[in-house]
Amino acid sequence: MRELLDTVCRDSETGSASPRHQAIVGAASGGSVYERAEYLAASARHVGAAVEVVQEGQATFPLLRYPDGSLRTVYGLPRPYGSTEVAAIRGLRDGLRRRGWRLTAILSPFEPGPALATELCARGAHLLGERPICIAELAPDNPQRPFHSRAARAIGTAAKRGATAEVSPLTPWFGAFYRAAMVELAAEPVYFFADEYFHALADLPHYQVTVSDQSGPAAGALFLHDDDEAYYHLGARRARPQAVVGAMSMALGEGICEARRRGCRVAILGGGRTDALDDPLYTFKQQLATRVQLRHAVQLDGGGER
Repeated sequence: MRELLDTVCRDSETGSASPRHQAIVGAASGGSVYERAEYLAASARHVGAAVEVVQEGQATFPLLRYPDGSLRTVYGLPRPYGSTEVAAIRGLRDGLRRRGWRLTAILSPFEPGPALATELCARGAHLLGERPICIAELAPDNPQRPFHSRAARAIGTAAKRGATAEVSPLTPWFGAFYRAAMVELAAEPVYFFADEYFHALADLPHYQVTVSDQSGPAAGALFLHDDDEAYYHLGARRARPQAVVGAMSMALGEGICEARRRGCRVAILGGGRTDALDDPLYTFKQQLATRVQLRHAVQLDGGGER
């Protein structure tokens, strides 16, 4: 097994990824937008961490090292990339345990995310939770056809009241719009992404959906994507004056359609704010999804092999 790769960025002020890591990510097999060098660097800057990339054999797993020495996965739904063979994932598991790190990993519902969670828990890691993640498989003719009737009615209501949806690159006002919504929700500080974060995401394949009503932008949704998968990353709805009814449903619905137009196979909408099946955000997203898969959160306490 190979030892830990050189730390990509120890400078938490710049959070920049080295050319070596960009080459690694550029050659990734089975990874997602959350393993891209640009996303890792933006995430590191946001939380004041450094990117570390673990490679064991043919499996690679980017992580963030925090100032207290603990490691976490990036915000989103990351997964190891490279080989997805059982032997490779077990080698990655053993390498993570051998180093004795304190690690919290929130993993993609797509393989090899579940496989790594299973292997870690089989060797003493704690399962912190399983959260249902809403996924929309994109029908080639009409991606909105599978929507639940409640979602379809909400989109229809917004349209009847004059709301329109527009797809564009990330706009300069989105960051402030999003943070205003986080204030209304009394969100935790980690969710207050600075404009610098959004500027960095603009270098990734992405699109923004803006739903406007008679008072201006009513809702916005930011999607990140690769060739196969589109991820609903961040979104917000205007609180005052109250957004038109159905604004967020229209934003996500148009985002799903745009993912299909860009050639994606699936749109991943995420889950709720909790693991509960009656979580309001989860039940809202479920109306737009065709299936649900669990994502696992696991924790290694450190201390090395036991």
